[in-house]
Amino acid sequence: MKNVIGKCLFGCGMGFFCGYVIIAVGLGSVCPSLYKVASPIVCGDNQSLEVVQHRYSWRPGTAMWTAAVYRVDRATGNKEDRTSLVKLVSGAIYGLGIFALLLPWICRKTVRPAAGGSPGAHDVEPSATTESTPAGSIDEKLAKLRQLHEDNLITTAEYEQKKAEILKGI
Repeated sequence: MKNVIGKCLFGCGMGFFCGYVIIAVGLGSVCPSLYKVASPIVCGDNQSLEVVQHRYSWRPGTAMWTAAVYRVDRATGNKEDRTSLVKLVSGAIYGLGIFALLLPWICRKTVRPAAGGSPGAHDVEPSATTESTPAGSIDEKLAKLRQLHEDNLITTAEYEQKKAEILKGI
């Protein structure tokens, strides 16, 4: 259970990081309409968001974009700079979407095999002791068991256990 919670928290952190850094800050400065998702949370009644994009070049051949976001009161026309809050809120919204996309992948990786054992148990061939041995004399059974042990197909503990079961059946 701790493993699932840890993976979910990691996925949530990655989603919010990507939502904030890549989408809200990075792509938001190039495409400022991405900030509009934060409008219902940041703005109250009779308020709206105004996004102002600035393009400048500090060196020939380069272009930089910044975006400033203002909350405008429609009644008075007052502008308040809400750039950081809008980036944080829109990053959280986009991060939640990224987390929702990551969630099936996180859950798929945490599924355990249905029939006990370790996750790689389906790759292991069943041991020779799980097969039923054909009816035969006790000497034949002991010889076959000894051969399996010498070929390292069963452990010493399994060998001793099966030997005791065979001898008990006398």
